[in-house]
Amino acid sequence: MDKNNKNLFDDLSSMTKSAISGAINMKRELVSFIKEHVEQMIRGMNFVKREEFEALERIVLEMRNDAPKADGQDKQVKKKSAKLKSKTSDIALKANKKDAANNDKEEKI
Repeated sequence: MDKNNKNLFDDLSSMTKSAISGAINMKRELVSFIKEHVEQMIRGMNFVKREEFEALERIVLEMRNDAPKADGQDKQVKKKSAKLKSKTSDIALKANKKDAANNDKEEKI
């Protein structure tokens, strides 16, 4: 009976080891399967890569820093543009008056 108990315990031990080994392999396969599917889903969502995000962030920050300078330059450009418009309208008025005067002279002749 001692031999039968020993064989029984050896068989039980062997089956337990096999079951544990199978469970560990099943866990590895399940983790691998889930990881693969999650990565596939993320790739399908078209997320931005960190490097691209950081590069764009730097560009935006530079633009924010340059915005007040550009605003000041914009105001200067608007002032100059307004002056130029008034000068061109004055020149156009003078040219129209000259044309009108020349037309009057031609009509008198």
